[in-house]
Amino acid sequence: MGHFSLDFKKAKGSSDARESDHIERKVIPDNADPTRTHLNRELVKMPSGVYGRDEAIAHRIKTAGIKRKITNDQVRVIRTVLSGTHEDMMNIAANGQLDDWCNDSLKWLQDTFGKENVVSVVLHMDEHTPHLHASLMRGIRGSDARHTTTAQYYRNIKRETERLQNCMKLLQSDVEEAEQLLQQTKSEISTEKLQAAKMEAKTALLSKIGSLLGSGKLKEVEQHNRKLCELVTDREQYIDELHEKVQRMEDSHSKQLGEMRQKHQSEVANLESKHTEEVSLLNDIIRKAKRWFPMLDARLQMEDLCRKIGFSIEQIGVLLTGKALNFSGSLYSEEHRRKFKVENAEIKVFADSTKPNQLFLYVNRQPIVEWFKEQWNNLKLHLFSQRKSLRL
Repeated sequence: MGHFSLDFKKAKGSSDARESDHIERKVIPDNADPTRTHLNRELVKMPSGVYGRDEAIAHRIKTAGIKRKITNDQVRVIRTVLSGTHEDMMNIAANGQLDDWCNDSLKWLQDTFGKENVVSVVLHMDEHTPHLHASLMRGIRGSDARHTTTAQYYRNIKRETERLQNCMKLLQSDVEEAEQLLQQTKSEISTEKLQAAKMEAKTALLSKIGSLLGSGKLKEVEQHNRKLCELVTDREQYIDELHEKVQRMEDSHSKQLGEMRQKHQSEVANLESKHTEEVSLLNDIIRKAKRWFPMLDARLQMEDLCRKIGFSIEQIGVLLTGKALNFSGSLYSEEHRRKFKVENAEIKVFADSTKPNQLFLYVNRQPIVEWFKEQWNNLKLHLFSQRKSLRL
């Protein structure tokens, strides 16, 4: 049996453009197969107006509510690579389970680090072993954001916590009041015991004197002494009752806490079980859909590519039917991170019989990747010519 690999590295500095160039294939490494680069894809939908990994990192830092500026010697982003042994990953891909693996990995990242902190997750299929590049932010220290199944669950937990805190405050108030009363009673009892001891000594002395003198007041002193002893006994009994009351309150409080914890754990378990069943059902439906419609995955990838390039929903609908689209406007290249203008171009989606279950986008009968590269080269030549003319 193989193993799963998870690698974390900190990235500092004002940007992480070099790593972004590698991940987004602006620079093709020697170990990558350019004929498979089109199979690479971004799993995280970026915010509106954000294009590319480096912009996504900057956008998250800007919107995370961080009060102080991040300096160049502080961590800007955490790079994470997720993969497994070559044999396991190739078996996963061959069995049609690669999307499930990607989705499970993405869910683990979002559950562990917070969905808003996972700014980019890119699948690389053009290297020896399929793997994911994830980019994480650390978020705000002290944030109460956690993974939950539903918004209602959040509200229920908060409401239950507030109720428990109120109960604890009331119980604490009762305990403090009882302890104050107990302390006061102990103080009174100590004073009364001391007075009783003095009285007993006086009585004993008077008794001896009375036996000698025959005083009639000794009976009166003895009666008063008995009353004092009875009062001490009553006070001691009252202290015992207070102890029992405090103990009962503590036992009741512990029982309530235990019942609340048990109820909370049961509710969490039920919600997680329901969520797991729903996710399993959806994954099963997706697997069946891909098995019944082999081109579904290719169409979804093509729809995502067309959306990133800048086509509207209506235009994408035309392209996915196999019809040619006459287009004038701007096309965005993620590789070059800029838009290129085009006039009356024929845009069409083709299928290659030598590459089953794959779709390719063409501009004027030219693959979109090659067309972007040609436009980029033309732009560089134009800029070079301008600089040269300015020097002359």
